[in-house]
Amino acid sequence: MLLLQFNEKLVAGKMTWKLEDILPKVLVAGNAAGVLTEEGAKLLDPTGGLQAGIPLCPPEGDAGTGMVATNSVAERTGNVSAGTSVFAMIVLEKALSKLYPEIDMVTTPTGKPVAMVHSNNCTSDLNAWVDLFLDPAQGDQVRQACRHLARFDPVTAVHWRLTLLAVAAGIIRSFVYHL
Repeated sequence: MLLLQFNEKLVAGKMTWKLEDILPKVLVAGNAAGVLTEEGAKLLDPTGGLQAGIPLCPPEGDAGTGMVATNSVAERTGNVSAGTSVFAMIVLEKALSKLYPEIDMVTTPTGKPVAMVHSNNCTSDLNAWVDLFLDPAQGDQVRQACRHLARFDPVTAVHWRLTLLAVAAGIIRSFVYHL
């Protein structure tokens, strides 16, 4: 519907092309999507360290992966993903009755409606607070510990960062963490 409306505006503006002519082809995550061009390599890395010819693939969506990994694909289930950004996803029993600008509507891999709420800031903000409250050596230790935890459980790593931030702010008096 939107594609048709856009193309109608192009015709009205005397454009000779259609939107679908310039949109990338939709591919399944993990399939080959081409290679990085010389121009793209220079754009991404002007120093020349990044070389053309690197294979590219369509991105795999964190949302769908998180839903499947947490078995949050049935109605009345949900999951929260916390990283650089944070989002919550709830699988609905039926479509929402009206538009809510704060909620993005997506689907499960099987097509069930999902309400998603997203914030662009999560762990990056936590890192900034850790940097503010800790001296550089402590901050490095905190980041190292959180990176170690994130390899196993990113959500737990966020909770540990909050705990370490509380230690740094003096809210919690002592805390021991062993790698």
